[in-house]
Amino acid sequence: MKETEGNVDTDTPHEVKSLSIVTNHKATPEIHETEQPSEAVSKPPESQQAPKRKNAKRRDLSRFLGTMPPELIFEVLMYLPPQDLVNMACTTKAIRRLLLSIPLLWERKREELEAPAPPPTFSNAKWVSFLTTKHCYSCGAVNVRPDYYLLKYFCIKCRAAYLINDIKVKSMFPILSEEILHCIPYTQMNAQFKHNENRLYYSEDVEAMKFRWNWYLVDIEAGKEGAKEVFDSFKKGRAALVRDMQEIAPRAETWRNEVLARRSQQNKAVKKRRLDDIKRRFLRLGYIPEDLADLDHTDVGIGNSVLTEKAWEKLRQKLEPDIQGRKEARLFSEKQAVMKSRFAILTEAWDKWIAFLNLLTSEHFLYPQSFDLWYFLPINEILELDSGVEVTVKDFQPTIDIFHVLVSEFQRQMEVRALNLIPVANLAHASSNVALDLATSIFSCSIAPDCSWKDSDSHRSPALFTGWKAASMHRCSYTHLKYGVRTPVRRSRLVFATAASKLAHHLVHLCGADPFTTTADDMDTLDEQFICETCTEDTSGDHSKTAKKVVFNWRGALWHAAGRHKVVADDHGAQPTFSLLLGDVERKKVKRKNEKFKREALKTLPAWYCNHCLTYNNGKSGVLRDVREHVSNVHGIEKPSNPANYFFNEMCRFNLEGRWTAKSQD
Repeated sequence: MKETEGNVDTDTPHEVKSLSIVTNHKATPEIHETEQPSEAVSKPPESQQAPKRKNAKRRDLSRFLGTMPPELIFEVLMYLPPQDLVNMACTTKAIRRLLLSIPLLWERKREELEAPAPPPTFSNAKWVSFLTTKHCYSCGAVNVRPDYYLLKYFCIKCRAAYLINDIKVKSMFPILSEEILHCIPYTQMNAQFKHNENRLYYSEDVEAMKFRWNWYLVDIEAGKEGAKEVFDSFKKGRAALVRDMQEIAPRAETWRNEVLARRSQQNKAVKKRRLDDIKRRFLRLGYIPEDLADLDHTDVGIGNSVLTEKAWEKLRQKLEPDIQGRKEARLFSEKQAVMKSRFAILTEAWDKWIAFLNLLTSEHFLYPQSFDLWYFLPINEILELDSGVEVTVKDFQPTIDIFHVLVSEFQRQMEVRALNLIPVANLAHASSNVALDLATSIFSCSIAPDCSWKDSDSHRSPALFTGWKAASMHRCSYTHLKYGVRTPVRRSRLVFATAASKLAHHLVHLCGADPFTTTADDMDTLDEQFICETCTEDTSGDHSKTAKKVVFNWRGALWHAAGRHKVVADDHGAQPTFSLLLGDVERKKVKRKNEKFKREALKTLPAWYCNHCLTYNNGKSGVLRDVREHVSNVHGIEKPSNPANYFFNEMCRFNLEGRWTAKSQD
């Protein structure tokens, strides 16, 4: 029987089989120095053979190389990279024999790779072939990491499938001596190439060694002469081979890591040259380095370090949209910075003018805020001037001189806009003078429920503004991010609360009043109470006679519908049903409760402004007692009065009249 070295020798039938698999995966096969004997096949008669091609000589590279001097062949082949030389050796048997007949060539190629010396069972040719191979020996997967302890390539899936630990080997072959494990190559890297405490063996190596081991034992048991000495020599040689493989593997692993590191550095250098070329081309197109900052983190490929025009056009189509976006963001940010610095000149003049007027706080609510000035056409035209134009206070002086005109126009436009929101169906000829004060003229914030208006630490924005008196005090503003930069603050728009207005029309009608002429103050004077027939409070949990109906005044009914039933601006969905509370006794009882609640709330609710300054409470409304003390101590008014010295914040009114009471069900 011919002796072999198991699966350590790459000429085993297993690897011949794996070669055919790899070939299907278009991977680089290993060089097998020992040719497998082919079966004798009788040739057909010449008449049945395919005609020879005329260019056969021209295609037979082996014949051409055979006519060249060996020194010249060596010099020519030295120009080939190791991988290409391995591929060339796998083309035909004749070329393979020719290349393997030049051992110095493969030694030079190993040195070119800067690889360590080959294992004892490997020639330089086979070692170069192994080092340049990147396919799995089992499934043919490409770009696989080698295991230098086993001298094989396996993908993660195949490693998990075919590597078995020493415990499993002992359980599979309990009869065999533990000495067999010293003769089988092993690794301590698991499927993920992490260190494993147990030794891992390739299952086919174990099977092959088991067969060889039993074969020697059979010869010994048969009493063949010298069988034991041959077996001992085999074990000694195999153990030495395994030790050599364990010593070579760390050096080979170190070499691989160095190659990968060197290749990474080379790729970085090539990428940097390519990236610098791309940047230079974009700079010539009018961009600046700041626009190209993200290119350092963009995959521009490696390819050739020299960027061709075709590659540049493809990369430009891919990269320029993001670069253009970054340029637009830069220009927007720069322009906003210039515009804000110009606007600061104007606001300084505005603040001085407002301070000179010595306005009452109640008047401040009717004046534009400083951010409103940004959108006045004469001012915005100056702000939008080219960034290279220097703007000073003199440029704004014509606008400063007509501040009073701008204020009047602002107040007029605000009222006109609110008036235009009111549907024509809500108005009549008799209501033209009181249109904004009608009980049915109800507005809401355009960005509700994200309304940002807040004038006290414990106050939330109401959903509805009843009449112009409340709507004019609403100063909600908003901004948003554009290219990561905050846009100028803008006042939020009022919208007409159609559904709430229809409900108010119904409530006015229940009171017997005319919806086209009845104002919000008129409804406050009537002070009728309304029952929400849609809501029922069950105080016992069994829907018994203790169930109660909730009762509101007219403002409370509107806010209840907005908060509980989501009746605000749109006119979709069913509205809650309200009825008028009848019975003098019950009405007086409810009114007494409401009056008591209002008196207590007015004392503790932060809903009062000082009418002489905005310094109190940082411009926010406060508690009545504190505001009175402020007016007396700071402004020297012994007996301050409402509304001359302090006034109520209409935005807080719903906290007073949104209170519901209960009425026993009949």
